[in-house]
Amino acid sequence: KNGGIMKRTIAMVLVALVGSGPAWADAPPTIEKLLEVNPRIYIGGSVGMTTLDTRITNLTGTAELDEDDFGIKYYGGVRINRIFGLEAHYADLGRRSLSGNPGDRFNSGGRTLQFIRSATITTDEVSYGLAATAGFDISERFRPFAKFGGHRWSQEGRTSTSNTSTTIYGIDFFFGVGVQAEVFKGLSVRAEFERFHFDGSDYVNFFS
Repeated sequence: KNGGIMKRTIAMVLVALVGSGPAWADAPPTIEKLLEVNPRIYIGGSVGMTTLDTRITNLTGTAELDEDDFGIKYYGGVRINRIFGLEAHYADLGRRSLSGNPGDRFNSGGRTLQFIRSATITTDEVSYGLAATAGFDISERFRPFAKFGGHRWSQEGRTSTSNTSTTIYGIDFFFGVGVQAEVFKGLSVRAEFERFHFDGSDYVNFFS
């Protein structure tokens, strides 16, 4: 008799635990459910720090190099299903600058160069791109994600001693990883790292 009471008590406890368990205790969604087409459109923007390794070294005298700046990005996309999507962007990746006075030297591309007059050299980078995205909701609010795609970039160079500028264009790849957190229904924030490749080996890192 006592054994029967104990069995019934354990069964009641198990039912109570299962009945009050968290959402993850339910059966996970099937592959078919995850891949079910249910388009959701979104738009957004981000700001952050960008950096470009110019490979300029060995500055002398009063020469100064600034490889960091603020960047801004506007994006829009569609989540095709609960995993995959597409995202397009426009990004102003900021400005790099090198300044110096007569006699200052620096090394670039294996060559030592010298300022013959006071000048500031600047470059501005811009990117337009499209990426495939993949992510997964690990909870009701948090969603890590990754992206990979191609972008058309431009880099405009100027010098303070001339009113002219030179712009070069190219097509390359970029990728990123991040996490998105829902603040309330319809509004989320994201933290993200992206790397935009320019002309093969050069790249801009964007932390936003």
